[in-house]
Amino acid sequence: MEKVAEVGKDEDQIELPPEFRFHPTDEELITHYLLKKVMEVNFSTKAIGEADLNKSEPWELPAMAKMGENPWYFFFTKDMKYRTGTRTNRATKKGYWKETGKGKKIRRERSLIGMKKTLVSYRGRAPNGEKTKTNWVMHEYRLDSKLSHRILPNTEKGTGKRRIILWLTNTNPFVLPPSEPATATPHQRRTVSAAINPQDGDGDHHIRASDKVHPHPKRSRAVMERRIGPTGDVP
Repeated sequence: MEKVAEVGKDEDQIELPPEFRFHPTDEELITHYLLKKVMEVNFSTKAIGEADLNKSEPWELPAMAKMGENPWYFFFTKDMKYRTGTRTNRATKKGYWKETGKGKKIRRERSLIGMKKTLVSYRGRAPNGEKTKTNWVMHEYRLDSKLSHRILPNTEKGTGKRRIILWLTNTNPFVLPPSEPATATPHQRRTVSAAINPQDGDGDHHIRASDKVHPHPKRSRAVMERRIGPTGDVP
């Protein structure tokens, strides 16, 4: 069975049938996408959109994505907290992003090409204000600083270090943020109820992004997670 993506009136947008998934590796995100974006600011792909992390709440970002659903991918140029400093501004209008865990080094063969950080979204203000952890998680990819210095002219080295790729996911897609009204259809409510009330009584109500109910559960996982090529186009 072969299906092609349908390109709508807006050529920058692309809709994928359910069996297509954009699942690049960490190395592919660096080499096929971020490296090209750093070297050519006008580089674009059907797979990754543009977003301003500081002006948008995480639950608003999926509407800006070019393709896919949970996770979503974006290019973003980091805003610095102070003009002459090195600290990143991670605040949004209603909250902020907080780093968690240790960063991961991304290598191509034996060469270090980039870094990956994981951040969690919080509502409220740090450090002393009210703050609530949300279900939104972001993975941030950036070029290795030595690689960035080698490939960019002196006038653009700062921009190269700030330009990143975001990999955004919702760890519990059935929970809406407090500011959003619940408008689920009766069918969706029955689906959610069945998902968070397991019959085995184990009390585990946590739903991961990978646990989302698919309308065709009998299809093989290999078909449902068919890869898209490194250019971001559907084969």
